[in-house]
Amino acid sequence: MSENKKAMLFGFMLGDGWVSQLSKGNYKFLNAGFSGDVESLEIARFDLRNIYNEIGKARIYTKNTFSPSYGIAGTTNSFVVNQAVAKDFVSLGMPIGKRTEIEFLLPNWIVCGNKQIKKDFLSGLYAAEGFNPLMQRNDKTLKPLGFVITKRLTLKENFDKFLDQLCFILNELSIEYSLQTFETRTCEDNLTARFDFKNNLENILRITEHIDVRYCKRKNENFKLVKAYHEMKVDTLNKLNDAYVIAMDRTISARQVSEMFGITQRQVEKWRERKTGVRIPNSFPTFTQFKAELSI
Repeated sequence: MSENKKAMLFGFMLGDGWVSQLSKGNYKFLNAGFSGDVESLEIARFDLRNIYNEIGKARIYTKNTFSPSYGIAGTTNSFVVNQAVAKDFVSLGMPIGKRTEIEFLLPNWIVCGNKQIKKDFLSGLYAAEGFNPLMQRNDKTLKPLGFVITKRLTLKENFDKFLDQLCFILNELSIEYSLQTFETRTCEDNLTARFDFKNNLENILRITEHIDVRYCKRKNENFKLVKAYHEMKVDTLNKLNDAYVIAMDRTISARQVSEMFGITQRQVEKWRERKTGVRIPNSFPTFTQFKAELSI
């Protein structure tokens, strides 16, 4: 169990954490920690204490941040772990330094680990780098989920190998995706990779089943709602498919099929005329309506 939680924390640290080497006189030491919103950091800190028992004070600090190079302004919450935890993460393969500016690859214990290890790693990474679930304008269709990773353009060869590792993990978990890379510019030339997960119903349910976004409270709450909403779509389609099969049996009247499944008689007649199969009806609730019904 601790290895699974370490995989999740490893992914989270890779995206929203750090390990750096500092020196004080001749003494060199590691500085490591995590950043995020306060409630989510409390969950990560709780998991760390369950694994390591002693992680240092790990007090969550809030400070104002401003970076004109990256166009960042606002507040940042973070906590620091002790040397023992920092050294363990380094021994697990966590790179020391800024991820965008150094070469590194994922360790074998993650890439070659079992599916649960891969799910947990991806969960931690998605909590840091993944898109927050949002609906399209019609409020019924989800915008594609996915995440973005950036590296210095000069490190393209290493970045390509790292992306191959991420692709391997997604393929192992049967998550369908597309990958696009393009050059960007901040303080230096970068190469940005964007993973967009395919937006079909089966893939959305697979993603929300595999990915546990516990280290980002906002995303995690939305993931649960999206999962429940799309499960309701599946239930609706299954019911309509059952009705469709029976509707094709013309020994049963359209009225009888209508009464059996709570659908209109005209719908049954349309199926028999056109044999088009089933789809989500226009009367299916919007995501906003679905959430409102849950809160009642």
